[in-house]
Amino acid sequence: MVSHWTSTPAISLGIEEKEWLLSLGERMKTRVVGQDLAVDAVADAILRSRVGLCQTRQVIGLFLFVGLTGVGKSELARALAEQLFGNENLLIQINMSDYVERESVSQLVGSIPRYAGHIHGDNLIEALRTMPHGVVLFDKVEKVSSSVLQALIQVFYRGYLIDGQGRMVDFTNMVIIMTSYVGAKHILAPLNFQTTMQRAQERVMVEVRRHFRPELLDRLDDVIIFNFLSPKRLGKVARLHLRDVASHLAERGVALSVSEDALDLVAAMAYHPEFGAKPVKFWLQKNVVTKLSKMLIRDEIDENSTIYIDVMPVPENEDLSCNVRVKLSQKEDQDLLKVWPQSPLAVIIFIGIWRVLVGQPLARKSGNTYV
Repeated sequence: MVSHWTSTPAISLGIEEKEWLLSLGERMKTRVVGQDLAVDAVADAILRSRVGLCQTRQVIGLFLFVGLTGVGKSELARALAEQLFGNENLLIQINMSDYVERESVSQLVGSIPRYAGHIHGDNLIEALRTMPHGVVLFDKVEKVSSSVLQALIQVFYRGYLIDGQGRMVDFTNMVIIMTSYVGAKHILAPLNFQTTMQRAQERVMVEVRRHFRPELLDRLDDVIIFNFLSPKRLGKVARLHLRDVASHLAERGVALSVSEDALDLVAAMAYHPEFGAKPVKFWLQKNVVTKLSKMLIRDEIDENSTIYIDVMPVPENEDLSCNVRVKLSQKEDQDLLKVWPQSPLAVIIFIGIWRVLVGQPLARKSGNTYV
């Protein structure tokens, strides 16, 4: 895709690239959960830039993502890098809270900065020299000093940056994304029925316009507001995390199956709207991944086995603990450990390992979906 970005006129778009552009949003939605409007806005801006029916741009795309932590801002940046450039690691991620001092502009463009990114160099300039195309993600841009912000605005207008040694670095084959928490507190207001989502987003935009300079906002393709994640959406996030676990288990010859009820349980246990999807990852690591890792170390999971994760109701008069069981063929159920629920509804997380014969197809359990 990138090889055609600046060299092929819109009238010469091939059928394959046209289909690619029209389906860009749907492909990114397989990675980014619960932010369909945000994904569509990014995909539409990329399409406009490629076709050439918008104002002359100095970069491929320029966006401001506004929202709470853990709602998919960075994940959308990675998904965009994967789709545009074929590799999600073609992403430079810079924490702008490291550049709060006026003098810190020299750290960004001329001396050794303190930033965490996928590609490491002496500074932003060196990182860009090793990666002529990709995505640059400026996190927490509201914290940056005015001098650094002015340097970024020059990039947005010119499409290049001059470093401390007078060398020019080209940004024209880059997508630039800035993230911010400005006004994000209003996004949770609809949860308490204090306002509508539309009104909440309007309040966010009022604060965005108050905080950021007009010359910055005028250069943006879009200001994209990310919604909070509902428990239903967190269940989809849990599935994506478990799909990664399943891929690692598959390398050991072990399959993983998870029921929808189990995903709903994970979402309920990890639901903290102010933190987005981050608690889901932590909950799964503690209550599923760690326990499966211990089972592997103890050789309790053999090759050609399938792990089932499901939930079952517990009688009210029983202990509120969640019994995690292992079911092996020709063996009795074994209680391996207990986890304590954070909800009055007691449940059993049932992790069953069913040994299957090599070459014999595995029967799908009712209500279970293989991740």
